[in-house]
Amino acid sequence: MDTKQFTLSPVACDEISAEVIKYCDSIGTDRKDVQRYRLFVEDCLLFWLDNGCEGKKIKLVTGRRIRRNIIRIEMEGESINPLEEGLEGFGSFCNGILSSLNLKPDYSYSGNKNRLEFNVQKKSMGMFAIMGISIISAILIGVLGKFFVPYDVLSFIRDIIINPINVLFYKVLGCVAGPMIFLSVCWGIYGIGDVETFGRIGKKILLSFIGLTFSSTLFGAVFSFLFFSNMGFGTGAGTQFQSVMDLITGIIPSNIFDPFINGNILQIIFLGLIIGMALLVLGKQSKTIVSAVEQLNSIVNLIMGIIGKTIPYVIIVVIVELIWSDAIDNLLSTWKVLAIMLLGFVIMGSWYLIKVSVRQKVNIITLIKKVMPGFLVSLTTASSGAAFHTNIDTCEKKYGINPSLTGFGMPLGIVMLKPISGLYFILLMRYVADLYEIQISPTWIGFAVILCTVIAVASPPVPGGGAICYTVLLAQLGLPSEILVILLAIDMITDFVITAISTLCLQMTLINESSKLEMIDKEVLRK
Repeated sequence: MDTKQFTLSPVACDEISAEVIKYCDSIGTDRKDVQRYRLFVEDCLLFWLDNGCEGKKIKLVTGRRIRRNIIRIEMEGESINPLEEGLEGFGSFCNGILSSLNLKPDYSYSGNKNRLEFNVQKKSMGMFAIMGISIISAILIGVLGKFFVPYDVLSFIRDIIINPINVLFYKVLGCVAGPMIFLSVCWGIYGIGDVETFGRIGKKILLSFIGLTFSSTLFGAVFSFLFFSNMGFGTGAGTQFQSVMDLITGIIPSNIFDPFINGNILQIIFLGLIIGMALLVLGKQSKTIVSAVEQLNSIVNLIMGIIGKTIPYVIIVVIVELIWSDAIDNLLSTWKVLAIMLLGFVIMGSWYLIKVSVRQKVNIITLIKKVMPGFLVSLTTASSGAAFHTNIDTCEKKYGINPSLTGFGMPLGIVMLKPISGLYFILLMRYVADLYEIQISPTWIGFAVILCTVIAVASPPVPGGGAICYTVLLAQLGLPSEILVILLAIDMITDFVITAISTLCLQMTLINESSKLEMIDKEVLRK
């Protein structure tokens, strides 16, 4: 870690900004991100200057910590949090959500020092390239091993190395799943900002996001009957009704610990929702608990970030194992479900565009042109965070949406609006049930729709989040867990398209919601 000392002054602000640019350039950060980091730092320093901190000792720390590049600014003296005071550039809404997405600095105060820290993203190999290298490497290793390594040696490698790696990976996912989903829901609700904001516009938008996700998942369930026919009607109406009632009453846990011990995801989500709402209502009265939740959320996200980085290697292991065990046909057979999903995604994306075009009386070609920048960034990176600032700029400047609504709705939408994920999950679960010739009932379909909706909304938008969702869905719907290796391979292919179309759906939803709230300039939208 490199540390430099300064005395806060207008001149020092320029010097520190220059150091930030120098550090970012040294690790190969994208130029657009360099300017964003520089503005973060300058705005904080100017805020402290304007609040009587001139002459205070400032420390700039740059370097790498736990595989993450960071910039940290430390200022001695009493606590003055520029983020809490609504620093321009960060906004006052959804600060917690932005922090969890690594899109906003993190502030802390201890030892008579104000600390502002954020992660610096450096240019890395694109996800398309990583995926391509992983698949090609796996095929080469698998084919070479199949033809040139004795069968006994391959069996030994599978038993001693590959199978333990798979078991360990599943155990790690299962261990992290409950806490991560709980913290994601809890912090997502608290990150709305305050009760006033939630009551004024948050409640309407949040309910709209959840309703749209449910509608999309329900559409996916109906759509799936065109391609899968493994429906059975073995149980009577009374049993069906009892199963639904058991589902509803089973959401509320008998105590706060059972959901985590038993891995009951619906109960975990219920607790996250209730506790998140309580923290939102209490506000500053719950400062200590909020700080603990925030830190735990950061820890779990860090763990998932590390897990996410290992997924390309896990995919290599998975494909190699499939080739060596003569089960590669299982992976190749996924072309059918991929084609079905792509068709469903196109229908859903087109529906959102047409709905806005008709309701807002705007040319659909104009909408497509305006949505394209954010769509392409999401498509090539498979990252909502990477496209965040492009989407904000599009909503405010090209659609004319009020910045206060954009600053609230965009980060909340990344976390809570998941129509494409809901559609994807229900189609994927129907595919698994059909693959294993499992007869499903109307109750199973109803439960799957509810579960896929809830898991889609609760799924954390971080690397590895999809793997957590598959683990939960398979367990809760009674589907074979060994299919997880195939689902991870499918995820690598579909993640790009899901993220891109989700970006489109979020922008179109914000247009409609801002129109209902009269927070959009329609002349700008139609221009």
